Amino acid sequence: RLLATGDVVSFPGAPMQERHRDGRRSERAAEAAAPSAPHCLTVFAPLVDAPRGGALGGAEFWPGSHRPGYEEPGEMDEGFTPDFMTGSALLFDSRLLHRGLQNRGTERRPILYAIWAQPWYEDFNFPEASLLDRGTEIAKRR
Repeated sequence: RLLATGDVVSFPGAPMQERHRDGRRSERAAEAAAPSAPHCLTVFAPLVDAPRGGALGGAEFWPGSHRPGYEEPGEMDEGFTPDFMTGSALLFDSRLLHRGLQNRGTERRPILYAIWAQPWYEDFNFPEASLLDRGTEIAKRR
């Protein structure tokens, strides 16, 4: 099932993100015969070219970090940075460690994303009500 869609825009001068996971390990997945099988997938679709090493940055990933027993990387451990090109799509397990890189360029770096999950997966990253809905609720209470 589709959990969420949206966009993320990295503005010129935006700093590098902290390493993070968009999804968490599921107790249900841990009990399954294949604990490494993905239960939630993220798709990134870049809207501008951001080649590896370029000023616009891109994203950095730590292959294998979604697997049980993975040892967390040290601060100096580099991940893998793919070419982030318009018209391409990057699909990854939502438990994978990743981060957006610093935008040293003069242009924005927008991406579209979609998150797909098994029907039983309970997400923690996207609340039921949007922040806009919550703002409207708060305004009505005043």
